[in-house]
Amino acid sequence: MAGDRLSIVTDEVSQDLLECRGFLDEVGLRGVEVRGVGGRRVPDLAPSDVQALTSWRSDGIRINALSPGIFKGAIDDVERADRELADTLPRTLDLAASLGVEQVIAFSFEDPSRRGLARAADALARAAATCAAAGVRLLIENEPGFCASTGPELEALLESAGDPSLFVNWDPANSTDRSETGLRDAVERLGARIRNVHVKNGRGRVEDLLLDYGPLADGEVDWPAHLRALDAIGYEGPLALETHFPPLRESSRQLVSELRAMIAESRPGEAR
Repeated sequence: MAGDRLSIVTDEVSQDLLECRGFLDEVGLRGVEVRGVGGRRVPDLAPSDVQALTSWRSDGIRINALSPGIFKGAIDDVERADRELADTLPRTLDLAASLGVEQVIAFSFEDPSRRGLARAADALARAAATCAAAGVRLLIENEPGFCASTGPELEALLESAGDPSLFVNWDPANSTDRSETGLRDAVERLGARIRNVHVKNGRGRVEDLLLDYGPLADGEVDWPAHLRALDAIGYEGPLALETHFPPLRESSRQLVSELRAMIAESRPGEAR
């Protein structure tokens, strides 16, 4: 993972793009992921914010992914899934085209029983085909309580979908197996399907959710070990910080520093 692949989810700094841009310039980041801006979620952004993001692109800031939050509803909420396929996703792809974004993040439906694998796979395959036709990759983000939380569950979902144009947004802190061995095995199994990685850490669980988010060095994910595991599979994609603890700007600054130090230790000369 080259240091120039470091990025951050913009609303983990601020919902205000002007404030976020100031932070990017301050810490020297040139990669972002866009999810929420001005209290609105992608793709429902204000025209002024779309214009601001367009100017970022002209200034050399890469938008690595858009996250519209599709397929975060319950597995049996067919009406919502159909609406997201017919409306939210196409509008997200229009926004992606205008901003030069090549990746869109989706989820795998809330399904604690894990009984809806086939239904989730079908919806994701349809969405992936729509994205592929627009020249965009669809990435599944793992999430506790959803059809896919762990590496093996993501692997099963990909296999069921049967679409090689469907990829993974890997979030080790979202996995219900956060052991070093479990996370290493996950990236080995998923391999080249991983195209974006969320970076955060924390401790404490209620229904497998982390409760106390904090520094990368103090949590259930062994990030130095996991970065080595990602290196071992040749991962060179974005590392997107998801701060999750206040004060956001100061905490994000701390995480940038931590992640750079970890990369410098594993790959001297590449953390920028």
